[in-house]
Amino acid sequence: MNQTAFERYVLNLFFVALEPFVRSQPGWQSRSVESLLNGHILSQFYEMTERLFSRLISLNSHGRLGADKARQQAAEILTSKREIQTPRSLAEALAGVILSNSPRQQQQQQQQQQQQQQQQQQQQQQQQQQQQQQQQQQQYQDFSFTGLLPTDQFELDAVGAFGAGLDLHPPAAAAPPPSAAPPPPPAPSRSVAPPPAPVPFKLPDNCTAVRIFYATDRERTRDKLLGFNFTAKRSSDENLRYGQCTVSIPAKHKLGELESPSFFRFEFRPNPEKHIVLQEITSLEEDAFFDRVKQRVDSSPAKDAFVFVHGYNVDFETAARRAGQFAFDLGFIGAPVLYSWPSNGTFEDYASDAANVGWTASHLERFLRLLEARSGAQKIHLIAHSMGNRAVCDALKALSYDRTAQPHPLLHHLVLAAPDIDAETFRQLASALHQVSDHITLYASSKDKALAASAKLHKYPRAGGVPVLVLPDVESIDASAVASDFLAHSYFAGTYPLLSDIYELLSDDKPASKRFALRSATGTDGVYYMFKP
Repeated sequence: MNQTAFERYVLNLFFVALEPFVRSQPGWQSRSVESLLNGHILSQFYEMTERLFSRLISLNSHGRLGADKARQQAAEILTSKREIQTPRSLAEALAGVILSNSPRQQQQQQQQQQQQQQQQQQQQQQQQQQQQQQQQQQQYQDFSFTGLLPTDQFELDAVGAFGAGLDLHPPAAAAPPPSAAPPPPPAPSRSVAPPPAPVPFKLPDNCTAVRIFYATDRERTRDKLLGFNFTAKRSSDENLRYGQCTVSIPAKHKLGELESPSFFRFEFRPNPEKHIVLQEITSLEEDAFFDRVKQRVDSSPAKDAFVFVHGYNVDFETAARRAGQFAFDLGFIGAPVLYSWPSNGTFEDYASDAANVGWTASHLERFLRLLEARSGAQKIHLIAHSMGNRAVCDALKALSYDRTAQPHPLLHHLVLAAPDIDAETFRQLASALHQVSDHITLYASSKDKALAASAKLHKYPRAGGVPVLVLPDVESIDASAVASDFLAHSYFAGTYPLLSDIYELLSDDKPASKRFALRSATGTDGVYYMFKP
């Protein structure tokens, strides 16, 4: 992980954890840190920062060098008399403690020294080459020779377990020696042709690369920019395709935003310095895929993975970009996996998407079985959005039939965001979902225009709409106060209060009653939760 990426990651992680709590306190602008964090709240806060310190220190240095000094400085910040200017300023102060006490700085100095030595060696080699060229020119005036310049290579490390280094400038292949005419090409094979090789790309220095895994039953197609991509059509053989994607996050990324080109800003193509961009798609065979997922899981502190299932009106590229943004904003260190079904990516194809999401359910069921058996994950979280919840609920219902013999549920957290499912149908499915998941969280909103249209179309309310559906052992959360995009339908990954809430849920296993941004409310069917104003 390079220093710039690590600094951004540390700051982002503290900001996600601190922002909703600070803003939820009355008069926080004029209060000191000591008065804001007192008593029981302070002990909770120490507990949270302790977990953050442990995660960050182990992630950055694989040891505990500087940990005691970092905690001492953090305690001084948390008991200081100074006023809080903004939640971000407090996050920056705590993040600075990690960065200033981390062996990463020593490693960076060593890397700089190594780079200087390499530059000196390269200069010496160039001088020697120039001397050799001058000698050759003196001896052979009728010929000219060109010295070979050293290959320029750049390696970028993603945040934590987000991915290994990417060789963004692979050296050119050596020219083959002159030979006889090449042999005739072999006869064409009748088997399915392998996907084209991914197109090499160069990432700006100030961007962060996030590596996610994907499984999809979309049909594959060629792509000029990426080598290959996936369409809105169903896979012809009904088999899943596996692989990895590289998504770039710009340096000025705002928490919760999926930065994209805008026609109104005269932006007609993605720019990695401004937008979240799908940079690369690679294909993997099933065995290789699960081997790499297991490697990522094994290298993470919590030994966990999450699966993201997108909703209606989402093409593969947008789904991959959203999964990358989601993983980055949550600071997720385990294995992030995108399950992409053949949504058409257009508003007018609702009926077609509804048919395809039913078709994909059996494939998702098989994938979840394989992920449980082969990933080595101690905790698997599943996050589904909109219409994607239909496939998730159908798959989990099928999985529930043979879970009685299993020692523990398949999922640790099941997060259902704006589910486009009939409310009564979901009520009937709830008992089956409890057999496959330890915890179930449902996010709903009264401002969700897409779900309102779906309810009008189907003549019955949806589980992600209002009134909020309250069921036993399901934590239902009214997100109306934070739903802010045009359709108020992608709020689950597009607003920092909700991202912070999901972060506390997945990272700290906190129930809704103990999460900073929420307050309880009572409806006709029982208790649910709302975001604080």
